Amino acid sequence: MPNARQQVIGYGRVSTEEQENNYSLDAQRSRFETLCKQNRWVSLGFFPETGSGTSVINRPVLCKILERIQQGGVDGLWVKETDRLSRPENLGDLSLISQTLERSNTLLMVDTRSLDLREDNSVLMLDFEGVLAKHFRRQLLRNMNRGKTRKAEMGRKAGGADIYGYRTNEQGEYEIEPAESKVIQLIYQLYIKDHTLRQVSRELQRRSIKTKWGRESWSVAVLCDVLQNDIYLGVYRFRKSKHGKDVDGSRYKIAVQDQIVAGSREKPNHPPIVTPDMFELVQKKLQTNRRKNSTRLHMATGLLLCPVCGSRMNVKYSSAPGYRYNGLRAAKYTCLKRPGCRQNRIPIDETNDRLWGALLEVIVRPERIQDLIVPTPETDLTGLKKQMAETEREERTLKEKQQRLLDLYLEGNIPQASYVVKSGQMEAEAERLAQTRATLHQKMASHGKKGVTDGLVQTLRLLARSHRRFTEEQKTKVFRSMVKEARLSETGVELEMYVQATQNVWWKYRHKAMRQPTSAKPNQTVRVRIQQSAPDNHLYTTGQAAQMLGISTDLLLWRINSGKYPEPPKTNGTHRRFTHEHIQKLRAIPHGNR
Repeated sequence: MPNARQQVIGYGRVSTEEQENNYSLDAQRSRFETLCKQNRWVSLGFFPETGSGTSVINRPVLCKILERIQQGGVDGLWVKETDRLSRPENLGDLSLISQTLERSNTLLMVDTRSLDLREDNSVLMLDFEGVLAKHFRRQLLRNMNRGKTRKAEMGRKAGGADIYGYRTNEQGEYEIEPAESKVIQLIYQLYIKDHTLRQVSRELQRRSIKTKWGRESWSVAVLCDVLQNDIYLGVYRFRKSKHGKDVDGSRYKIAVQDQIVAGSREKPNHPPIVTPDMFELVQKKLQTNRRKNSTRLHMATGLLLCPVCGSRMNVKYSSAPGYRYNGLRAAKYTCLKRPGCRQNRIPIDETNDRLWGALLEVIVRPERIQDLIVPTPETDLTGLKKQMAETEREERTLKEKQQRLLDLYLEGNIPQASYVVKSGQMEAEAERLAQTRATLHQKMASHGKKGVTDGLVQTLRLLARSHRRFTEEQKTKVFRSMVKEARLSETGVELEMYVQATQNVWWKYRHKAMRQPTSAKPNQTVRVRIQQSAPDNHLYTTGQAAQMLGISTDLLLWRINSGKYPEPPKTNGTHRRFTHEHIQKLRAIPHGNR
């Protein structure tokens, strides 16, 4: 027991507001006050906190207590249990707390026990209790998951709050809530009558119908979830999705394949609220409206290839506190094979700037196109010669097989029907090889001629006249019209470009067709590689940063001087230099705060 009249700080923590309402903090406070009276401690205050024990950084009350201990004058820190300080698996946080107490000669008081962390036995006891707590926590979670899985298989609620329209009884079985079920049916009926989601929201607000949490307005996301959730058909799903976290802390949903499903449309698990015909009609309307509203394509949607597996990348959205793009969720390029592919999501803005910068280098200097072309099996002369030799060898082998087949037929060793079938197959193969040889001969004859890229050079020269005035929409149109595939690497960007643009990118000059004929075939491509420095080390001027943000230079300077934008770093003189990271922070600022 500590000596009399020691100055002690009490700390209490609960993980959720529900535990706070169940008087868990009051019980910890009462226990601390009782021990202060029994042991004649001088109480420096009891400081409660509500929050998870995953990290010390996210708990400001504990951080202030540690700062107070470092200043001195505190003899002990009291907690009810060691897991109130930190979870046992967070060894880094526990080590930080232990070092702070040890350096300040402060005792760690766990209920009625005192641990002097300057002594090896006390440190050993603390570590031992942490190992036991970790074991019991893992065992508890395993038992809870086993119980939830069993309840879900029985079609009972295995966790979470009650869904709107239903209530659960003591056994966890779903029962219809009459008032809320009528609202669900009203939402479906309004949407079937060609109301948009926003019109449905306004109608519910006009009728003074509040959400489950008491809000007066219904968000589009909530309404869309109601219209897509088949729990209103009597189907219960458990572990439908889980949340993933990207390297920048943004969160996104991942569909779980091995989810637990109880009930079906034919044999519902619980009383349905809507009919299957009504649900199917709503799904068809949602799909039709989704196609109408998904006309916007980002610059490299479906064109960018994954650096890890080579699959195409599409755009997915993720959200996190403080990370917004013009008030919306953050859009990122994502590999189609995720979560099987280990490639992280790539921010769209930074990637688009890098891809457009690579294409811009080709646009402003089109005469470099021949030097940037990457040799491929279709354009490499050595590879074409090897393919020609292989084709000629296959033709000679096929002629020998045809001659042997004819000899066998003349000698009477095979019937006429078999000879006709096999002879027809060999003639078709011979025709295919002859066509391949002719194509290779044409490629070898045209190798080294610049006529193939004349049309591309002509288009690039026209685009170079006004590329500085391109809007973001025009940049996307030009990029998607001229690039078939794009690859990112540490050293640069590789673009597979169409020799003839797939869309009319000559609109500014009212050209409907190219003036000079070209020897290029439709959809023929060339692959170019543009060397680039690492984006993190590249510095941009004020004008370049304003162009990347889509605003004028004067507006950017005004926002910096007025404090709406953070000040960027400066060189030895007075010139500002913007990094990719700084530009990303400026883009993340909500539109209203700009």
